Amino acid sequence: MKRLNLFPGIIFALLGLNFVIVGITVYAANSDGGAVIEPNYYQRALHWDDQRALEERGRVLGWSAGVELTVKDGATAIGVKLADRAGDPIGGATVRALTFRSADAGRRHELILREVGPGRYEGLVPTRGGGAWQVELRIQARGELFTYVASVSAEGAP
Repeated sequence: MKRLNLFPGIIFALLGLNFVIVGITVYAANSDGGAVIEPNYYQRALHWDDQRALEERGRVLGWSAGVELTVKDGATAIGVKLADRAGDPIGGATVRALTFRSADAGRRHELILREVGPGRYEGLVPTRGGGAWQVELRIQARGELFTYVASVSAEGAP
Protein backbone atom coordinates (compact mmCIF):
# COMPACT_ATOMS: atom_id res chain seq x y z
CA MET A 1 0.00 0.00 0.00
CA LYS A 2 1.28 3.43 -0.96
CA ARG A 3 1.73 5.97 1.79
CA LEU A 4 -0.17 9.28 1.38
CA ASN A 5 2.12 12.34 1.30
CA LEU A 6 0.30 15.36 2.81
CA PHE A 7 3.23 17.77 2.64
CA PRO A 8 2.42 19.31 -0.83
CA GLY A 9 -1.25 19.64 0.13
CA ILE A 10 -0.37 21.51 3.31
CA ILE A 11 1.79 23.96 1.36
CA PHE A 12 -1.00 24.66 -1.14
CA ALA A 13 -3.51 25.07 1.71
CA LEU A 14 -1.23 27.61 3.44
CA LEU A 15 -0.71 29.52 0.17
CA GLY A 16 -4.47 29.56 -0.37
CA LEU A 17 -5.02 30.81 3.17
CA ASN A 18 -2.47 33.57 2.51
CA PHE A 19 -4.37 34.67 -0.63
CA VAL A 20 -7.61 34.83 1.37
CA ILE A 21 -6.03 36.90 4.14
CA VAL A 22 -4.47 39.33 1.63
CA GLY A 23 -7.82 39.65 -0.16
CA ILE A 24 -9.62 40.46 3.08
CA THR A 25 -6.93 43.01 4.00
CA VAL A 26 -7.12 44.77 0.62
CA TYR A 27 -10.93 44.87 0.82
CA ALA A 28 -10.87 46.30 4.35
CA ALA A 29 -8.27 48.92 3.43
CA ASN A 30 -10.36 50.19 0.50
CA SER A 31 -13.90 49.77 1.79
CA ASP A 32 -13.97 53.20 3.46
CA GLY A 33 -13.14 55.09 0.27
CA GLY A 34 -9.37 54.90 0.62
CA ALA A 35 -7.04 57.75 1.34
CA VAL A 36 -8.49 61.22 1.81
CA ILE A 37 -6.65 64.20 0.40
CA GLU A 38 -7.26 67.69 1.69
CA PRO A 39 -9.24 69.56 -1.00
CA ASN A 40 -7.32 72.48 -2.53
CA TYR A 41 -4.35 71.62 -0.35
CA TYR A 42 -1.92 73.58 -2.52
CA GLN A 43 -3.99 76.79 -2.40
CA ARG A 44 -4.54 76.32 1.32
CA ALA A 45 -0.80 75.93 1.83
CA LEU A 46 -0.12 79.11 -0.16
CA HIS A 47 -2.58 81.04 2.02
CA TRP A 48 -1.62 79.43 5.33
CA ASP A 49 -0.33 82.74 6.75
CA ASP A 50 -3.62 84.46 5.84
CA GLN A 51 -5.57 81.70 7.59
CA ARG A 52 -3.46 82.02 10.74
CA ALA A 53 -3.96 85.81 10.68
CA LEU A 54 -7.76 85.31 10.60
CA GLU A 55 -7.55 82.92 13.56
CA GLU A 56 -5.33 85.38 15.43
CA ARG A 57 -7.80 88.20 14.66
CA GLY A 58 -10.42 86.49 16.81
CA ARG A 59 -7.96 86.19 19.68
CA VAL A 60 -6.94 89.86 19.40
CA LEU A 61 -10.60 90.91 19.49
CA GLY A 62 -11.16 88.63 22.48
CA TRP A 63 -14.01 86.86 20.72
CA SER A 64 -14.76 83.25 21.51
CA ALA A 65 -16.72 80.50 19.82
CA GLY A 66 -18.09 77.49 21.65
CA VAL A 67 -19.04 74.52 19.47
CA GLU A 68 -21.36 71.63 20.37
CA LEU A 69 -22.33 68.64 18.24
CA THR A 70 -25.25 66.37 19.08
CA VAL A 71 -26.45 63.33 17.14
CA LYS A 72 -30.24 63.15 16.93
CA ASP A 73 -32.98 62.14 14.50
CA GLY A 74 -30.60 60.69 11.90
CA ALA A 75 -28.51 63.86 11.63
CA THR A 76 -25.88 65.78 13.55
CA ALA A 77 -26.87 69.15 15.01
CA ILE A 78 -24.17 71.81 15.30
CA GLY A 79 -24.54 74.63 17.79
CA VAL A 80 -22.20 77.62 18.05
CA LYS A 81 -22.19 80.26 20.76
CA LEU A 82 -20.32 83.50 20.00
CA ALA A 83 -19.26 85.96 22.66
CA ASP A 84 -17.05 89.04 22.81
CA ARG A 85 -14.32 89.85 25.33
CA ALA A 86 -16.90 90.99 27.92
CA GLY A 87 -18.87 87.76 27.50
CA ASP A 88 -21.73 89.49 25.69
CA PRO A 89 -23.31 87.51 22.83
CA ILE A 90 -22.34 88.46 19.29
CA GLY A 91 -25.55 88.71 17.30
CA GLY A 92 -26.17 89.38 13.64
CA ALA A 93 -23.16 87.36 12.50
CA THR A 94 -22.80 85.30 9.35
CA VAL A 95 -21.42 81.93 10.43
CA ARG A 96 -20.24 79.46 7.80
CA ALA A 97 -19.20 76.00 8.94
CA LEU A 98 -17.19 73.24 7.31
CA THR A 99 -17.64 69.99 9.23
CA PHE A 100 -16.50 66.41 8.84
CA ARG A 101 -16.01 63.34 11.00
CA SER A 102 -12.36 62.46 11.53
CA ALA A 103 -13.21 58.84 10.69
CA ASP A 104 -14.89 59.92 7.44
CA ALA A 105 -12.93 62.97 6.27
CA GLY A 106 -13.94 62.43 2.64
CA ARG A 107 -17.51 63.51 3.42
CA ARG A 108 -17.31 67.21 4.15
CA HIS A 109 -20.33 69.39 4.74
CA GLU A 110 -20.48 73.14 4.27
CA LEU A 111 -23.41 75.04 5.71
CA ILE A 112 -24.48 78.46 6.88
CA LEU A 113 -25.72 78.47 10.46
CA ARG A 114 -28.87 80.39 11.37
CA GLU A 115 -29.17 82.60 14.42
CA VAL A 116 -31.63 81.11 16.91
CA GLY A 117 -30.97 83.43 19.83
CA PRO A 118 -28.57 86.15 20.93
CA GLY A 119 -25.13 84.91 19.92
CA ARG A 120 -26.46 81.36 19.35
CA TYR A 121 -26.27 79.77 15.89
CA GLU A 122 -27.43 76.33 14.76
CA GLY A 123 -27.42 74.07 11.74
CA LEU A 124 -28.01 70.47 10.77
CA VAL A 125 -25.39 68.26 9.12
CA PRO A 126 -27.17 65.60 7.04
CA THR A 127 -25.07 62.75 8.37
CA ARG A 128 -24.98 61.07 11.71
CA GLY A 129 -22.17 59.76 13.73
CA GLY A 130 -20.68 60.26 17.12
CA GLY A 131 -17.00 60.53 17.79
CA ALA A 132 -14.43 63.10 16.79
CA TRP A 133 -15.39 65.84 14.33
CA GLN A 134 -13.39 68.68 12.81
CA VAL A 135 -15.26 72.01 12.66
CA GLU A 136 -13.94 75.05 10.80
CA LEU A 137 -15.94 78.25 11.29
CA ARG A 138 -15.71 81.43 9.22
CA ILE A 139 -17.43 84.21 11.16
CA GLN A 140 -18.25 87.70 9.93
CA ALA A 141 -19.69 90.09 12.53
CA ARG A 142 -19.48 93.75 13.50
CA GLY A 143 -17.39 94.49 10.41
CA GLU A 144 -14.78 91.91 11.37
CA LEU A 145 -13.87 88.53 9.90
CA PHE A 146 -12.23 85.71 11.81
CA THR A 147 -11.98 81.95 11.72
CA TYR A 148 -12.15 79.33 14.42
CA VAL A 149 -11.05 75.71 14.11
CA ALA A 150 -11.97 73.07 16.67
CA SER A 151 -11.90 69.33 17.16
CA VAL A 152 -15.15 68.41 18.85
CA SER A 153 -16.59 65.17 20.17
CA ALA A 154 -20.17 64.52 19.12
CA GLU A 155 -22.50 63.01 21.68
CA GLY A 156 -25.00 60.40 20.63
CA ALA A 157 -25.19 57.22 18.62
CA PRO A 158 -22.19 56.34 16.43
